[in-house]
Amino acid sequence: MKKLRSIILTLMIIIAVIIGVTTVNSNAVEEEYSIEEKYVFPVVPNTDEWKAFTTLAEKTEATQIPEDILSRLTDEALIETILDYPLAINMFVYNTHSDGYNQVRTQFNGLPELENRGIANILYSTYVNLNNLPEIRNLSYEDRRWKEMILELLLSQLPYYNYLTEDNALNLIEIAQQRVKNAEPTVLFYDLFSNAELMTRDYGMCIYTPKGSAVDVTRTTYEMPQVDIDNHNKHLDADYPNATRIASATRHYNCHSYAWYWQSTSNTIWMDYPDKYMSDGSYTKTPVAGVGYRMYYPGGSTGTHSAVIIGSSGRSVTVKSKWANGGLYIHYYDDCPYDSYGVEIYR
Repeated sequence: MKKLRSIILTLMIIIAVIIGVTTVNSNAVEEEYSIEEKYVFPVVPNTDEWKAFTTLAEKTEATQIPEDILSRLTDEALIETILDYPLAINMFVYNTHSDGYNQVRTQFNGLPELENRGIANILYSTYVNLNNLPEIRNLSYEDRRWKEMILELLLSQLPYYNYLTEDNALNLIEIAQQRVKNAEPTVLFYDLFSNAELMTRDYGMCIYTPKGSAVDVTRTTYEMPQVDIDNHNKHLDADYPNATRIASATRHYNCHSYAWYWQSTSNTIWMDYPDKYMSDGSYTKTPVAGVGYRMYYPGGSTGTHSAVIIGSSGRSVTVKSKWANGGLYIHYYDDCPYDSYGVEIYR
């Protein structure tokens, strides 16, 4: 009998502990996601404070979400905050949107948090209901489209797309197909249908370095929708106010093609790999910057960026470069969407 009472008492203690732990955990989760309003970035483009920043590093440092706030934002508030991220345009100006996302993910703490939450389907719901949200309803078409562009880019990245329900993934593909059919703008098309029929209007070909090495490139034949061009121009100009845009955003040519192949806005070549220009002796590495020399930003597997040096005075090097799907800009070498650490110079 004593043994039975002892067992019962032990069980009661265990149950009490479990209930207590559950209550504590429940309260902890409640407290964890207690901030329902989006985070407001203290310094944003189109202000004097922002214009005082002269490097990408300064801008990324100023646009982190404080960790004690980040961990307590509700899922919806986190998504709203990311839609307001001042440097979101940087995701759009790499060779691929995946390259852009992965690079910005290392610079902005909101994206790893979004991945870790496992809320791809809430992200999808935000996208399909975007125009019904009160804070979106009164925006201009261009500004609504900008929010939509960010959501489309995120949803087409594997950390989110792979975790959609089967129905939501299929619906996303149907949305992209319908938008293409209706000639409506969609970033989803470029990312989800890289081998689709429309993409075959672009075609592969070879060009040659001054030393005669063959370089595989793509001849581009169609353009982004005008609203997406306008958004590239608007957000890049605002994010980099000390740079000067000298040609509009276009998908017809990229930085490597402009720097190494043909410095013309009539260029229609997209080049992923410029390495042969450097490896076959067409250009040689030099420690000194000179007008007309090439500057190579070596980050990433294909090299992040290329530019043409147009001025050099001490540590201040001015370059001209094409920002992927964005415009053609004159800027200080370290005031652009690309990490300038370890840049190389070729003549």
